[in-house]
Amino acid sequence: MTARRQQKHGLNTLMRAVSARGMGVLDGRSAAVRALVGWRKELTDSLGGEAHLSAQELALIELCCRTRLFLDHVDSWLLQQSSLINRRKKSALPVLLQRMQLADALARHLGSLGLKRRLPEPPSLESYLASEYGNDEANPQPKRSDTHSGSNAETPAAPDGELEQ
Repeated sequence: MTARRQQKHGLNTLMRAVSARGMGVLDGRSAAVRALVGWRKELTDSLGGEAHLSAQELALIELCCRTRLFLDHVDSWLLQQSSLINRRKKSALPVLLQRMQLADALARHLGSLGLKRRLPEPPSLESYLASEYGNDEANPQPKRSDTHSGSNAETPAAPDGELEQ
């Protein structure tokens, strides 16, 4: 009788590596990591941008990214299996329970961040004036592309039809 090699999902190894060394342990060239980085950017943008987030919110975003990484890893392993049922024990694979716990944790983290999109704060009046009119805030001159010289301009008529002098 030949011994069948047990397939492993590798979730515990991935979790140990990411917990010990952070998200920097991941190879940024892989499609999964690029998708995760894109999702993190979308998440921070929908919360008003990274500059407007508190340290607590950034920590929650990091937890969301880790949980999503683990969840995607388990999902891809589960999709490769021929069956999700252990025939000998007549029960579902134990990794399904871990998958459900990860999905629940991700939902709780996202719920604590909030489900509504937050717009970034508008710029202050001083910074808006500086960006629109340059650094001279004391004498703001609007930027115009259609400047006219005084010689070609017609003199406006007075209300009674006479020209002003």
